[in-house]
Amino acid sequence: MKWLKQNWLKKQLTIKSDILVVFINGLIVMGGVFILNGLIARLYGLSILGEFLLLKRTVVAGAAIVLVGANLGLPNYLSRGFQRSYGDAAMLLFISISLPLMLLTLIISKSIFTGGSIDQNSFWIYLVYACGICLQFLTYALFRGYMNIIGASIFQLVGTAIIPIFCFLFFDRIGEVLLYIGGSSIILMLFAYIWRNAGIKITIDIIRDYKKLLTYGFQRIPSILSQFILLAGVPILVAKISSLDNVAYFNSSLSLLRLSLLVINPVGIVLLPTVARRMAKGKTERLGSEISGLIQIGLFVSILSCLWLFIYARVILQLWLGVAEDLGIFILRFTILAFPFYTIAGIARSPIDAASEKGYNSLIYGAAVFVLIVSFLSGRLIGVDSLISAIGSFNLAYLVAGAGSFIVLKRFFTIKLWDYIFFRDLLVGLLLLVIGSLFGRQIGIPDLVSGISIIFMVSVLFLYHLKTSNSTWLYRLRSLE
Repeated sequence: MKWLKQNWLKKQLTIKSDILVVFINGLIVMGGVFILNGLIARLYGLSILGEFLLLKRTVVAGAAIVLVGANLGLPNYLSRGFQRSYGDAAMLLFISISLPLMLLTLIISKSIFTGGSIDQNSFWIYLVYACGICLQFLTYALFRGYMNIIGASIFQLVGTAIIPIFCFLFFDRIGEVLLYIGGSSIILMLFAYIWRNAGIKITIDIIRDYKKLLTYGFQRIPSILSQFILLAGVPILVAKISSLDNVAYFNSSLSLLRLSLLVINPVGIVLLPTVARRMAKGKTERLGSEISGLIQIGLFVSILSCLWLFIYARVILQLWLGVAEDLGIFILRFTILAFPFYTIAGIARSPIDAASEKGYNSLIYGAAVFVLIVSFLSGRLIGVDSLISAIGSFNLAYLVAGAGSFIVLKRFFTIKLWDYIFFRDLLVGLLLLVIGSLFGRQIGIPDLVSGISIIFMVSVLFLYHLKTSNSTWLYRLRSLE
């Protein structure tokens, strides 16, 4: 096939281009998932959509654990020298550990899906679907390890959106749909994996790489579990102590927080193999400066976003949920304060994983979960309102995660986040937001129009400043290689 011969799937780009590719692909995948969810709701009803999303999120959340972190270890080790034996070892790990774990998990958790429209006796359907998702994770990791971000993004798009859309269009029963999604993913991802890895060769030599992947991934499982608890634990607490309306407000606030993944994910996806490869080659002199620049832009965007969301919380909730009670506005305004710390921790996670085989992120996020639990219980013990205690513990936990990530990151790289020029530019951006919102209200412009206008104005000014300014932190971004 001509498109394969052109090797676009194997093409290596600069850091800036890789981040842009992942960002654009993320937007396309989000659009595809939006279409998919609407399609399921219209063809099958909301109950089937809810059941499909429950199954999908359960499998996706468990995939990294079932893979024993191989989706992190593979790009870390493979990017250092492009040794195909790591690809062989990762597939061996999938066959010897992941498949048995999936079988065991499904046997134990079959009862979860009782009473729904998905046939609870269709054990093999669940297994095929789970295998398809796990192989998609592994294939993405392989292309990421070879630093072929275009190829990784294409297969992610196909597996996450295109295959499910076609399957829901052409098949009637949900069990049948899941079987074809899983089966198609297995065939496509195996083909892509074997093609990019130039086959699979099991030899005695790969045992060393197998052990490396297993040790590296196993040390990061606590980090994966802790991150899940940080985002899922507080909504569960809120559900136990407050009304369903407040649960909806809190989950909506977290959804806005997770939109930052559109910024954080591209950076993290690119940084892990890039940092690992440069460290393996001894080319570390620019890494500290480049990582500093990426964290600074993350901080700049997240702090300005915090203020914008704080100012326009009421109109956001009214537009999104159709109602904006005072308590809901309070929940959004104070939950979103975690945004800057969430951003620092998210961007720092990949460089830390690349810099050391030790599970530092497990310690960081484990400490954050510990602080989350202790601060919530302490707040309740001294009589603080349950909802305030939950929101406060959430912010405190991410403060610990962000600060811990920064401290560990400085062990490996020369990181500089704050300087006069960055502080000046940030202050100007914050003042523009405040003045723009006050001016809009003074002359009677609706908050929605004012908010959108401010985003457009600040974005245009920032892009112009990025292109023309000699500010150190902006120069770091322009000079990314």
